[in-house]
Parts: sequence; structure tokens; C-alpha cells
Amino acid sequence: MVHIPKAKSTAIATLGVDIGKNTFHLVGLDKRGAIVLRERLSRAQIEVRLANLAPCLVGMEACVGAASPGSPR
Repeated sequence: MVHIPKAKSTAIATLGVDIGKNTFHLVGLDKRGAIVLRERLSRAQIEVRLANLAPCLVGMEACVGAASPGSPR
């Protein structure tokens, strides 16, 4: 796997979120479409990470098996 350094919040134009039961995968793209961020976060980390990003377009998977970040486990 290629190591991609963490991006500055201002560099992310579009953020893709893959929802898992216990972990979330984030992929951030700059305005040219280049990947500038790849992270795997726990349920506890996702809210803080997203709160500290600059405003951007967010795409999130939508399927029957996707869990809500706020649902109790």
C-alpha cells in the first residue's frame, strides 16, 4: 500500500466515507481529483476528525448494512 501523507484540511475538496461497523475509511481528493488523504478511523475518532475538516463535498455509502455513526452498540 502506498503511504499518502495526511493532508491539510484546506486541500480536501471531496471526501469519501466508507462506513463500517467499527471503523470508517476516509479518502480525500483535492480539486484536481488526486488522492490527498487516506485514513482508517474508529467510531470514537470519526466525529472529531470530521469536525476539524474545512467544509467540503462529502460522499457516503448508502446501503442496508451501513450502520449509523450515532447508533449504540
